[in-house]
Amino acid sequence: MQDAERTARPRKRGPYTKSADRRQEIVEAAFCEFSENGFRGATMKAITERIGVTQPLIYSYFPNKAELLTAVLELRDQRGDDIGPLDASRPIESVRALVKLMRHNQAHPGIVALHCAIAGEAIMADHPAHESFRRRYVQARTRIGAILEACRDSGHLKKGLDPERSARVVIAVMDGLQTQWMLEPTTERLGEEFEVFMHTIVDF
Repeated sequence: MQDAERTARPRKRGPYTKSADRRQEIVEAAFCEFSENGFRGATMKAITERIGVTQPLIYSYFPNKAELLTAVLELRDQRGDDIGPLDASRPIESVRALVKLMRHNQAHPGIVALHCAIAGEAIMADHPAHESFRRRYVQARTRIGAILEACRDSGHLKKGLDPERSARVVIAVMDGLQTQWMLEPTTERLGEEFEVFMHTIVDF
């Protein structure tokens, strides 16, 4: 009986769990701040005010704003991967996953705002997210290109299209639709518009 009571009794959270939770809270607050104001416009003070902590506490987790941005971008990518993994061995499912991702983004404008705000700034070589965005686009072209190549091999890519070039266009359409949607959210439908476009290059 005593063993059962001990098993049923909730365990107290240890210091590591509390620390991980606090770190996640900081990253979530920074996510919102960077989404609304970009990297250069966001301040550590504004991030602290969102969650009611002191700046020294944030600096104990992230020594500078650039490292905090890195954590925010990792969170964004993780959320994207959770929607639907891209796998060239399952090309049609992966195409559908891209459409699902755009529908998800439409329901979560903060993700889109973060991408648009930071991407514009990250063009500059001295921006702390410059390398992250450059690497991300290279990886996206590679992954989507492999998926479209598999679509071609299985007869689902429209005739005459080059997978590598088409991958660049797919990424451009995704970014372009998102930017337009942020400017005019009442007139653009990310998932629907993107799905219509994908049907012009892939039979799925």
